Amino acid sequence: MQINDIKGVGDKTYKILKEKGIDSIEALVYTLPLSYTVYKLTPFSYIDTFNVKAVIVDEIRVQKLKNVTKISFDLMIDDLRYSSVAFNMAYLNKAFHIGDEVVVIGKYDKDYKQIVVQKLIKLKDYKEGIYPEYNIDGISNSQFQKIVLEAIKLYNPKMNLIPDEYFLKYGYK
Repeated sequence: MQINDIKGVGDKTYKILKEKGIDSIEALVYTLPLSYTVYKLTPFSYIDTFNVKAVIVDEIRVQKLKNVTKISFDLMIDDLRYSSVAFNMAYLNKAFHIGDEVVVIGKYDKDYKQIVVQKLIKLKDYKEGIYPEYNIDGISNSQFQKIVLEAIKLYNPKMNLIPDEYFLKYGYK
């Protein structure tokens, strides 16, 4: 079986993978992530990055600046209202609406007194866990993860995809 036989790998994706030196199912399976993202709800913090439940309570506004798109909206977290900002995430305007329950991954900016949103996920779609980040230009991370999982089913290696120390560090078994 060839890499372009995997569900989700069309001509464009196949070309990108070949350019990155990923030319077999084995090479795909053994492509290591650049990093891992931990999705685990945490308390709101004025100091550290947090993952908290929130509700969008204001219209999402999009402002195109010189080299960046600024998205701003208000969130309700633990009965407190916070101004929030995200950059280069214009899709938020169509994907999220007033009243949506979300999980916010972000950090509080004391100078501007607002939350800088790194990621916004609908609460119904949020799953705690440790997720690999591949950063393959031209292929979204979620698409690449799906392709890797399909390849693993075909290749079936006896390997642990997430190092044990991450499971221990973040309290997963």
